[in-house]
Amino acid sequence: LLSVRGDAQPLLDQSLQIIQQNFEAWKRECDLSFTMGISYPMDNLQNLRGAYLQALSCTDQRLILGLGKLILPSMCASQLSISGSQIKSAIEDIMQAILRQEGDCAQYVDAFLDLLWQGTYSALTHAMQDFTAKLDALCVHLQLEIGIQEMLGMQLESMETRQQLFDWCMKWVNLVSNAYQQAEQRRASVCMEEALQYIEQHYGEDLSLDLLAGSANVSRSECLRCFKKSLQTTPYRYLIEFRLSKAAELLKHSDATVSEIAERVGFRQVSHFGKCFKEKTGYAPSAYRKQG
Repeated sequence: LLSVRGDAQPLLDQSLQIIQQNFEAWKRECDLSFTMGISYPMDNLQNLRGAYLQALSCTDQRLILGLGKLILPSMCASQLSISGSQIKSAIEDIMQAILRQEGDCAQYVDAFLDLLWQGTYSALTHAMQDFTAKLDALCVHLQLEIGIQEMLGMQLESMETRQQLFDWCMKWVNLVSNAYQQAEQRRASVCMEEALQYIEQHYGEDLSLDLLAGSANVSRSECLRCFKKSLQTTPYRYLIEFRLSKAAELLKHSDATVSEIAERVGFRQVSHFGKCFKEKTGYAPSAYRKQG
């Protein structure tokens, strides 16, 4: 905070230059960095509090403008404004990356911070609040009691570099992402357990994707996704394979005719049963039975 009277501007400029040189020397010799906020020069002490607040707000920019600097109001004013829609879009990209379970969300967090570095510290603070609020909402959905937004208020002031902010964001993004992945795995496990049990109990009946999804209390698309992720196949393909395995057992261990076995395991056309069975085993049903 500097007071300037009359023709003291040259002295002010010289003083700032000396301070900057000292900052650089301290950083080299002591591995320390100092950041100083400077208000606009004033010609009287009546505006002391206003100048103090202005200098203080300059130091708030250290996270964006860098440490070990003299930060002037003109430097802060030069920062560009960023729109709410840009911030919202960048945050949404991070959330979608978590939901898609892409594994590495670093590129989206990087893009988010790149955007924040174009704006002011105030805009950064509000954007971080929006970001943590979104993460908290996802935590509530996952029944996680973390309170990330509350932690932001306590920790943002202590962050001094972009890397610290990036590490902080990634810490919580990874935590939420891992929790979401575990929740999805549990959900898929329950879905598969109920769907497979339903197939085992009703494979001889006319089954549809709607019936199978309903048995697991999930949507059609969710049912398809669970089968694909857990078994790398579709519900229909699994059902056919299950029916054919049951048919093979009956051909070996019963006296029922091929037509009866086809009907019993859920095939309504013997020709379709015969075609599927031969594709799986390399034998027609009757030939398979003779193999012993």
